[in-house]
Amino acid sequence: MPLRFMVTGRHGQLGSALVASLSQRVPGCEILALGREQLDLSKPGPIAALVAEFKPDVIFNPAAWTAVDAAETATEPAALVNAHAPARLAEAARSHGALLVHWSTDFVFNGVAPLTDAGLRRGWREDDPPDPLSVYGRTKLEGEQAVLASGARALVLRTAWVWSHSGKCFPTAILARARSAGALRVVADQEGSPTYATRLAEASIQASLATLQEPGREGLYHLSGAGFTSWHGLAVATCEAAGLSVPITPIATLDWPTPARRPAWSVLDCSQFESAFGHALPPWHEDIASVFHG
Repeated sequence: MPLRFMVTGRHGQLGSALVASLSQRVPGCEILALGREQLDLSKPGPIAALVAEFKPDVIFNPAAWTAVDAAETATEPAALVNAHAPARLAEAARSHGALLVHWSTDFVFNGVAPLTDAGLRRGWREDDPPDPLSVYGRTKLEGEQAVLASGARALVLRTAWVWSHSGKCFPTAILARARSAGALRVVADQEGSPTYATRLAEASIQASLATLQEPGREGLYHLSGAGFTSWHGLAVATCEAAGLSVPITPIATLDWPTPARRPAWSVLDCSQFESAFGHALPPWHEDIASVFHG
């Protein structure tokens, strides 16, 4: 029988990339791709019935409440989508023997860079203690903890700074602003690893297939683009790739206040994923240069 994949958040950056990549990488598979109109995770009641009817081999849950600033006041809906819905998905996956793949975030950390014995900054590891600064980070942490404690077969993949070639993301927003407003001011004291949604989808699918074939690989992993930069550095690289010459002034986080606090250091150590699945994402700047090449 063909493998069956259930995908939430089909219209999001990662959800759409998963659907496209599954069609290419798993020929003949059956895909149940659910947007908010079919499954609103702020109302997770239908989850059990959908899973029971479709009987997926793998449930991909990229859907999330990602309005970071809005979550500071909309705490209940953010918790429903980011914490309660993943718990319901995990319960359904356990009941039907499906593998659940759930994505979490660098926002579970406080952004104070961990140090090596030599006093150098290092990437966050899976065993570093979480300490979220925002409601978004806290609810995402609650979601991943619920999944891992559920008894379901599950992969929880923390990622960071996800972007795509279209849709609502930092690079496309920067290009739109550069073309309309010209000069830009961009935060330069927050650093992380930009992650191309297509690469993330492909690696996640590979990991899910490997885990289906060889149980025991389940657990928590970090998965993001290689290398790191600041938001300012990402803006510069994106505009350069698109052939736009605009002044981009680096500013501090304090110069761009937001309701939710952002972590200053969002670099993830992805060596555990690479060791388990033999796969690493390429350097972030290579995908930016390729996708936005003018």
